[in-house]
Amino acid sequence: MPISSEVLIKWSKPGKSENSKITYEKLKNVINSKCNGNYEIFLQGSYNNDTYIKENSDIDVVVLNEDVLICNNLSMIKGNLNDLSSFKSLLYYRIQSANNFIFTLGNKTIKYVGNTNYVPADIVPCACYKETAKSVQMGTIIYDTKLRKYFINYPKQHYNKGVSKSNKTNGNFKKAVRMFKNARNDAVKKRLLQTEDIAPSYFLECLIYNIPNDCFNGNEYDIFYKSIYWLYHNKNLLSNMKCQNEIQNLFGYDNPNKKIIYNKWNTGDAITFINAIASLWDNWGKV
Repeated sequence: MPISSEVLIKWSKPGKSENSKITYEKLKNVINSKCNGNYEIFLQGSYNNDTYIKENSDIDVVVLNEDVLICNNLSMIKGNLNDLSSFKSLLYYRIQSANNFIFTLGNKTIKYVGNTNYVPADIVPCACYKETAKSVQMGTIIYDTKLRKYFINYPKQHYNKGVSKSNKTNGNFKKAVRMFKNARNDAVKKRLLQTEDIAPSYFLECLIYNIPNDCFNGNEYDIFYKSIYWLYHNKNLLSNMKCQNEIQNLFGYDNPNKKIIYNKWNTGDAITFINAIASLWDNWGKV
């Protein structure tokens, strides 16, 4: 018995956004009031991408230090590495005096736990990144103080590609992402998956992005069925998939000796996820 249309329609809807918007505006005001310099503040993650669901209400607030620009060999075009490694500590020092906000310092981010009025948030201090000095694509680079490594990402490209695919599919791409996130959570509750960490939300969204646009035609039932059918029967294509930003590979492994890396998924976890969702679909009402 497949998943009912009623459940899929419910799963396709975004979570509540009012407190997320209020939290972002408040944190942005706090940062602007406490800090000086050339930086840009913007959102990344599921809330900004309109793929957030009820059970995932936290937000990611990027603070991009525009005075630092780094290339892939850690050569500096502007600023220096000390500027990046100390930026998080400096930002934390300046905003921790904000009234009614308690922040903690994480390995890569500054964390805010939230309260009744504001949702939890990760403040992401980072610098500008280019693969080479002549590269057109501009990304972000984050320093992990525990691992002593630099992580790169392309959040603006991720956002823009998602908007484009959503427009080409009448908004059904983002509906599909939300349905699959909810399906993953349900599969965990029913012990078809051990943990959500097998399919983190970022990688899940990238996986759905690789599904052909013609799979997103029809109602919620049609979209979910065609999407899981395509994924199940095209596992051989996984290793060649790109992230939603269309710059980075979705799967693979970084050399552990590299100083600059980015998070990648592995095909084994992706196949486990696909099989679990297929089982959820085939055995709905039985598990």
